[in-house]
Amino acid sequence: RSSCSTGYSELVAALFQAGFECVEVRSTDLRAGRLDLSSFQFLALGSGYAYGDVLGAGWAWAQSLLHHPRMEESIRRFFERSDTLTLGLGNGAQLLTYLTDWIPHATLWPTFELNQSEAYESRLCMVELLDTKSVLTRGMVGSRLPMVTAMHAGRAAFRHQGLLADSLAQGQLVCRYVDYHGKPTQQY
Repeated sequence: RSSCSTGYSELVAALFQAGFECVEVRSTDLRAGRLDLSSFQFLALGSGYAYGDVLGAGWAWAQSLLHHPRMEESIRRFFERSDTLTLGLGNGAQLLTYLTDWIPHATLWPTFELNQSEAYESRLCMVELLDTKSVLTRGMVGSRLPMVTAMHAGRAAFRHQGLLADSLAQGQLVCRYVDYHGKPTQQY
């Protein structure tokens, strides 16, 4: 079973196509105790307009979770299990960076900050898949794939330079941007 934090058709369609049974779980379901995450193995946290597609949307979403003991318990137990998988997209990825105290081995994760342009950016980029622990990209190391980025606060920021190197060394980064010649880049 999989859980989608939002009901966005693209995410749900992709998960169905991949063979998942999707169940929409809302924060209110977890808070009220109508559902918990114990029967789920895959948690997909979508983007779109979850808490508004604005700067700080991931932070706002996290605040709806962080101050509720029942939610903390359910989320902590989910991440402590060895049979679970999580995918955070856009605001969902931002949300996860605010829950790192609840997620084992998340201390190396970056935060997502305002783009350097200080504006919403939507671009077609190229990424290269890295040697990682992710089961989602197993067998795909070195693949170069086009990817659309569309975010106001999508710049990955590490608390200090050593975290980027540590994240790479420990296989926690799934991909990196490359230019048209396949060289790593941080430029559009």
